Amino acid sequence: MFILKVIHWIVIIMLLASSLLPKRFIKGAFVFQIGVMLSWLLTGRCVLWDLQKKVDPTLDIKKDTTSEMLGIDRYTWLLITHTIIYINTLYLGYRMNKLYETKMFIIAYILLNGQYLHKGDDDLNKY
Repeated sequence: MFILKVIHWIVIIMLLASSLLPKRFIKGAFVFQIGVMLSWLLTGRCVLWDLQKKVDPTLDIKKDTTSEMLGIDRYTWLLITHTIIYINTLYLGYRMNKLYETKMFIIAYILLNGQYLHKGDDDLNKY
């Protein structure tokens, strides 16, 4: 269970700040970013929470959220983190000289997603 929590935190850090990695890691970080976003789009869930829940059925997803741990209003926290995810993705695209394509991906992503917040953690009742 601990290893899944560590992996989850690594994924979160990559989603929020991978654009700050050295230039040689940018393409991999971009592929990772797009891959995670596509997993949210295709499954409408956070795959890592699903794995954690299978390993530990007693896991309370609501208490595992950063907003709960920090005592921050959930919706406000989601708006902040999702904005940072989109900015991180844009900056990755900028650093790869693919800013236009990245903007088009984000616009398409939000349209296909049907909302600004990704569906991996928008409604914790599905876990």
